[in-house]
Amino acid sequence: IWMLGWCMVLLAALVWLPIPVIGAFGVAVIALHNLMDFVSPASITTLQESSLSWLWQILYFGGPIQLGQNGPTLMVLYSIVPWIGVMAAGYAFGAVMTMEPERRNRICVALGTSAIVLFLLLRMIDGYGDPRHWHSTGATQLSAWQRFINTSKYPASLQFLLMTLGPTILLLPF
Repeated sequence: IWMLGWCMVLLAALVWLPIPVIGAFGVAVIALHNLMDFVSPASITTLQESSLSWLWQILYFGGPIQLGQNGPTLMVLYSIVPWIGVMAAGYAFGAVMTMEPERRNRICVALGTSAIVLFLLLRMIDGYGDPRHWHSTGATQLSAWQRFINTSKYPASLQFLLMTLGPTILLLPF
């Protein structure tokens, strides 16, 4: 819940911008945040071991943060990135929801269908948008179909967001 609160604080700063800018920011964060998957493991280790590692965990990586040497552990499941992107895009999407019904429905069907198709394409290519590569079986007992839909939620990957938000937007006209 704390992550939603911080995203609302950040969104409070964004609402002063024009709606198209807020929407573009949201979509850009959603689409580009998985570029972090291509950062070298050594660089990620450096970030995670730096004095600001707690901030990186809150912003993107998630995981446990030890509060003091013998203090409690804060577990970060939902990181701010990409959820600020989802919230910004959702805020801008409100403008679509206020349109006349016929136009709104056309846009929802187009956006929802596009998100689903993009999810399927990215998942088939298996090169961007989710750190879990479904082609590699590893030590898993999952079937190919289960591996295909087993996308990363912590932090939420582009593919996870496409596969969950796409059908939701597509169903809005109904």
